[in-house]
Amino acid sequence: LEILKTESVPEDCNILYINTPTMDFSEEEVDRIKNYMMAGGNAIITLDYTCEKLTNFKSLLDYYGVKVTDGILVEGDNNMHLPNYPNFLVPDVVKHDITNQVIDDKVYVITPVASGLTISDTTRSSLTVAPLLQTSDAAYAKQNIHADTTSKEKGDIEGPFYIGLLASDTYNGVTSNMAVFSAKMMFDDNLIQGYGNGNLLSGTIGYMSGDKAPISIASKSIAADHIYVTQQQGILWGALVILVLPVFILVTGVVVNLKRRKR
Repeated sequence: LEILKTESVPEDCNILYINTPTMDFSEEEVDRIKNYMMAGGNAIITLDYTCEKLTNFKSLLDYYGVKVTDGILVEGDNNMHLPNYPNFLVPDVVKHDITNQVIDDKVYVITPVASGLTISDTTRSSLTVAPLLQTSDAAYAKQNIHADTTSKEKGDIEGPFYIGLLASDTYNGVTSNMAVFSAKMMFDDNLIQGYGNGNLLSGTIGYMSGDKAPISIASKSIAADHIYVTQQQGILWGALVILVLPVFILVTGVVVNLKRRKR
């Protein structure tokens, strides 16, 4: 849908999906999206760290109380990122109608190379912004995205941050919803099929469409299932295999040997 070439977003558009824009919107496009939303429209938006240069796009997010922090998020809590990849975050899933399916199925949501979202301090009374995904307090926004280290450096912005937010606005008795997710790849096929990302997307679509039943958005993957562990879980399992298990085998062998000698 090229909004610039149309006078408005089509009336039969139930949910407008804006997938990580790489070029800025014009002011006319932003106005048309706002008009669509004020008429009860819904939008799902994904973005990445490059959106800091998209002034008009960010103004649309600002209008709905969502602010984007410059830089790439790094998670300082080892239990909230993939092993050896502190910029592949495993955020806390906040209780909401959108996230119920994720929580009920006890699955993780993976958010690779995310930006930090915050809620504006000043919002109009008709607007509410609810968190969906959240980092730990130890997360920070890396300002030098080309740095040789992911360690926290001077100038990096301290967390916590949100990675998913839902903005709901009621205008003339009509409510519109805008879900914003700040990781470009989080709804790629591999993450939708392998983790809780698919549940999150289907929950968002179901919430906006008024359908409380789970929505199937992807076929069953025929790829081999993967066992997922966070950094901290990986360390614990590694210690179990490398240290505890050999000691257990050694002790068992000694006990068996002593029993045989007594005979």
